[in-house]
Amino acid sequence: MYRVVLAVAVLSVCNAVRDQSIAVRGRLLCGTTPAANIRVKLIDTDTGPDPDDLLAQGYTDAKGEFMLSGGTAETTDIDPILRVYHDCNDVTGLGGVAKPGSRKVTFVLPGKYVTYGKQPTKTMDIGSINLELGFMDEGREFIVS
Repeated sequence: MYRVVLAVAVLSVCNAVRDQSIAVRGRLLCGTTPAANIRVKLIDTDTGPDPDDLLAQGYTDAKGEFMLSGGTAETTDIDPILRVYHDCNDVTGLGGVAKPGSRKVTFVLPGKYVTYGKQPTKTMDIGSINLELGFMDEGREFIVS
Protein backbone atom coordinates (compact mmCIF):
# COMPACT_ATOMS: atom_id res chain seq x y z
CA MET A 1 0.00 0.00 0.00
CA TYR A 2 2.86 2.37 0.88
CA ARG A 3 4.40 1.85 -2.58
CA VAL A 4 1.12 2.66 -4.32
CA VAL A 5 0.75 5.91 -2.39
CA LEU A 6 4.37 6.81 -3.13
CA ALA A 7 3.93 6.04 -6.83
CA VAL A 8 0.79 8.20 -7.04
CA ALA A 9 2.59 11.05 -5.24
CA VAL A 10 5.58 10.87 -7.59
CA LEU A 11 3.33 10.82 -10.67
CA SER A 12 1.38 13.81 -9.36
CA VAL A 13 4.57 15.83 -8.95
CA CYS A 14 5.82 14.80 -12.40
CA ASN A 15 2.53 15.87 -13.98
CA ALA A 16 2.63 19.20 -12.13
CA VAL A 17 5.94 20.14 -13.78
CA ARG A 18 5.21 21.51 -17.22
CA ASP A 19 7.22 23.02 -20.05
CA GLN A 20 6.66 26.73 -20.61
CA SER A 21 8.26 29.06 -23.15
CA ILE A 22 8.20 32.65 -24.35
CA ALA A 23 9.65 34.73 -27.19
CA VAL A 24 10.37 38.46 -27.28
CA ARG A 25 11.66 40.80 -29.96
CA GLY A 26 12.30 44.49 -30.26
CA ARG A 27 14.53 47.32 -31.38
CA LEU A 28 16.73 49.40 -29.09
CA LEU A 29 17.92 52.90 -29.87
CA CYS A 30 20.33 55.35 -28.26
CA GLY A 31 18.74 58.60 -29.35
CA THR A 32 18.28 58.27 -33.11
CA THR A 33 21.09 55.72 -33.51
CA PRO A 34 20.47 51.97 -33.39
CA ALA A 35 21.85 50.53 -30.13
CA ALA A 36 24.08 47.81 -31.56
CA ASN A 37 25.83 45.08 -29.55
CA ILE A 38 23.64 45.57 -26.46
CA ARG A 39 23.37 42.57 -24.08
CA VAL A 40 19.80 41.29 -23.67
CA LYS A 41 18.61 38.44 -21.44
CA LEU A 42 15.29 36.61 -21.13
CA ILE A 43 14.87 35.45 -17.53
CA ASP A 44 12.25 33.60 -15.47
CA THR A 45 12.26 35.26 -12.05
CA ASP A 46 11.70 32.95 -9.11
CA THR A 47 11.19 33.51 -5.39
CA GLY A 48 12.38 31.54 -2.41
CA PRO A 49 15.14 28.98 -2.72
CA ASP A 50 14.56 28.46 -6.47
CA PRO A 51 17.12 30.59 -8.38
CA ASP A 52 16.13 32.63 -11.43
CA ASP A 53 16.31 30.74 -14.74
CA LEU A 54 18.17 32.19 -17.73
CA LEU A 55 15.91 31.29 -20.66
CA ALA A 56 17.91 32.95 -23.47
CA GLN A 57 20.49 35.66 -24.02
CA GLY A 58 22.10 37.49 -26.89
CA TYR A 59 23.05 40.86 -28.34
CA THR A 60 21.32 43.39 -30.55
CA ASP A 61 22.42 43.45 -34.19
CA ALA A 62 23.73 46.45 -36.16
CA LYS A 63 20.14 47.74 -36.49
CA GLY A 64 19.59 47.50 -32.71
CA GLU A 65 17.19 44.57 -33.19
CA PHE A 66 17.02 41.39 -31.15
CA MET A 67 14.95 38.20 -30.92
CA LEU A 68 15.08 35.87 -27.92
CA SER A 69 13.19 32.64 -27.33
CA GLY A 70 13.49 30.19 -24.46
CA GLY A 71 11.73 28.07 -21.93
CA THR A 72 11.93 25.97 -18.80
CA ALA A 73 9.99 23.35 -16.87
CA GLU A 74 8.29 24.71 -13.74
CA THR A 75 5.53 23.65 -11.38
CA THR A 76 4.14 27.20 -11.26
CA ASP A 77 3.66 29.76 -14.01
CA ILE A 78 6.88 31.42 -15.15
CA ASP A 79 7.39 35.13 -14.51
CA PRO A 80 9.36 36.29 -17.56
CA ILE A 81 11.39 39.48 -17.70
CA LEU A 82 13.62 41.06 -20.32
CA ARG A 83 16.82 42.54 -18.94
CA VAL A 84 18.87 45.03 -21.00
CA TYR A 85 22.45 46.06 -20.15
CA HIS A 86 23.69 49.21 -21.89
CA ASP A 87 25.79 52.38 -21.69
CA CYS A 88 23.51 54.77 -23.60
CA ASN A 89 23.46 58.27 -22.05
CA ASP A 90 25.60 56.95 -19.20
CA VAL A 91 28.10 59.66 -18.36
CA THR A 92 28.90 61.66 -15.25
CA GLY A 93 28.47 65.40 -15.01
CA LEU A 94 32.28 65.69 -14.83
CA GLY A 95 33.24 66.32 -18.42
CA GLY A 96 31.29 63.41 -19.85
CA VAL A 97 33.33 60.67 -18.18
CA ALA A 98 31.70 57.25 -18.52
CA LYS A 99 30.24 55.77 -15.33
CA PRO A 100 31.57 52.40 -14.17
CA GLY A 101 29.54 49.35 -15.13
CA SER A 102 26.43 49.28 -17.30
CA ARG A 103 22.89 50.50 -16.87
CA LYS A 104 20.54 47.58 -16.14
CA VAL A 105 16.91 47.96 -17.22
CA THR A 106 14.23 45.33 -16.54
CA PHE A 107 10.94 44.94 -18.41
CA VAL A 108 8.22 42.64 -17.06
CA LEU A 109 6.70 40.60 -19.89
CA PRO A 110 2.95 39.85 -19.86
CA GLY A 111 1.97 36.31 -18.94
CA LYS A 112 -0.36 36.08 -21.94
CA TYR A 113 2.72 35.55 -24.14
CA VAL A 114 3.77 32.41 -22.24
CA THR A 115 3.15 29.16 -24.14
CA TYR A 116 2.65 25.83 -22.39
CA GLY A 117 5.12 23.75 -24.37
CA LYS A 118 8.77 23.79 -25.42
CA GLN A 119 8.27 26.11 -28.41
CA PRO A 120 6.53 29.49 -28.01
CA THR A 121 3.57 30.08 -30.31
CA LYS A 122 3.36 33.83 -29.60
CA THR A 123 6.02 36.55 -29.62
CA MET A 124 5.95 39.67 -27.44
CA ASP A 125 7.03 42.61 -29.63
CA ILE A 126 8.23 45.45 -27.41
CA GLY A 127 8.57 47.78 -30.40
CA SER A 128 11.33 50.43 -30.43
CA ILE A 129 12.69 51.73 -27.14
CA ASN A 130 15.02 54.72 -26.76
CA LEU A 131 17.56 53.84 -24.06
CA GLU A 132 18.34 57.52 -23.40
CA LEU A 133 15.30 57.46 -21.11
CA GLY A 134 15.65 56.99 -17.38
CA PHE A 135 13.71 53.95 -16.16
CA MET A 136 12.10 53.35 -12.77
CA ASP A 137 14.01 50.83 -10.64
CA GLU A 138 16.95 50.98 -13.05
CA GLY A 139 20.08 49.40 -11.65
CA ARG A 140 23.76 48.97 -12.46
CA GLU A 141 25.74 45.87 -13.29
CA PHE A 142 29.49 46.00 -12.99
CA ILE A 143 30.22 42.65 -14.63
CA VAL A 144 27.81 41.68 -17.40
CA SER A 145 28.21 38.04 -18.33
